[in-house]
Amino acid sequence: FRSEQISKGFEICLSRKPDADELNRLVELFDQVKTKYSQNKDLAKLMATDPIGPVPSGMNTTDLAALTVACNVLLNLDEILMKR
Repeated sequence: FRSEQISKGFEICLSRKPDADELNRLVELFDQVKTKYSQNKDLAKLMATDPIGPVPSGMNTTDLAALTVACNVLLNLDEILMKR
């Protein structure tokens, strides 16, 4: 499930599908950050909600926080800013 979400985000940002290495690195980042946020629910809530607003009902705050980090990485790639 998370790899599908990350892959779709990658494709939306970069107009191409990620290769296996790119996807694996982002999923690994997601897993590492999720572990960190699982241990600190307040930090997870801050990452997932500030400045966007409250977590939608039925959504996992820890997952949203980890996805936020992965998406921030995508948005900061040079490739998203430069046409090749």
